[in-house]
Amino acid sequence: WAWAMKTKSSNIDKSTKSDIKVSQVIVYPIKSCAGISVPAAEIDSQSGLALDRVWMIVDSRNSFMSQRRSPKMALITPNLPQNKKKPIILKAPDMTDLEVPVIIRGKKIIVRCWEDQIEAYDQGDEAAQWLSDFLTIPGLRLVRMAPLARRLVDKKYVMRGTRTGFSDGFPILLASNASLEDLNAKIKTSNVPMDRFRPNIVVKGAQAWAEDTWKHIIIHSETYLVAKPCSRCKIPTIDQTTGKPAGTNTKSKTDDDLGGGPAPGAEPIATLQKFRTGKHLNFDKAEWKDEVFFGQNLAHLPLLPTFLLHIFGLPGQGRVAVGDGVHIISTKSEQA
Repeated sequence: WAWAMKTKSSNIDKSTKSDIKVSQVIVYPIKSCAGISVPAAEIDSQSGLALDRVWMIVDSRNSFMSQRRSPKMALITPNLPQNKKKPIILKAPDMTDLEVPVIIRGKKIIVRCWEDQIEAYDQGDEAAQWLSDFLTIPGLRLVRMAPLARRLVDKKYVMRGTRTGFSDGFPILLASNASLEDLNAKIKTSNVPMDRFRPNIVVKGAQAWAEDTWKHIIIHSETYLVAKPCSRCKIPTIDQTTGKPAGTNTKSKTDDDLGGGPAPGAEPIATLQKFRTGKHLNFDKAEWKDEVFFGQNLAHLPLLPTFLLHIFGLPGQGRVAVGDGVHIISTKSEQA
């Protein structure tokens, strides 16, 4: 809880804080598949939003699949189960819906998500065949994160012990409607929808790019650390309604975690490269110089330490809902 003592209070006029509201809450049950917009979501100590990216598709080497490697994953639209014990239902164009019961017993397997090795349970042959048939990639499996698995977020950015599910690295992603509007105004030729950026929480009422300056925020009495700006890859160039990326990239690969990167000139990456690189934003990390940024990675700061939530099997604390006020309680005194 030391963050409260180390952070300077924001000078933002308190009368304007309630003008910033949550406009969308989105949960992605299966990593890199379609999201589900919900009126509210519970906060979970393992995955950020409850049931967010606790399932994942892996290849024959037990390595994670994403839209970078298989853009067609955008067309897989799972349901959001009512709770952790309910089955997930897989849906996709020209495929028969498949109900997949939760398997969290038996032999665990180790799967890879970026640099992390994580305990998971295979969800059975029927789901595996369904996915391989739809994505036309042999050997795919659907896995579910083991209930007691601990995938830790890089402690350089968050409180020690902060966990995430099968996300790329942080439990919650926040984006701003105003920032997207400003980006689209600069693109001019087309409007990029918010679903390209796959946020969990979308806010309205803030000035464009104001989220760059936030350090700690409160949503519905829950406090969040604004941990790190989100660097963007190939996925924002993929139309989430067709599963097709913009442009043609001769370097596109299905066996590369980055999928060969975005095609040259593909939007919105091409426009972001003109004003949202680490160099443009004066970030002092050399490795961020050429990366582009949109959105902010959040970490929930629970009332109880995450190791106690883990030990006692508690699901987490609080919730976030559309219409909740977003209160900026501190800002970054210096950039990352």
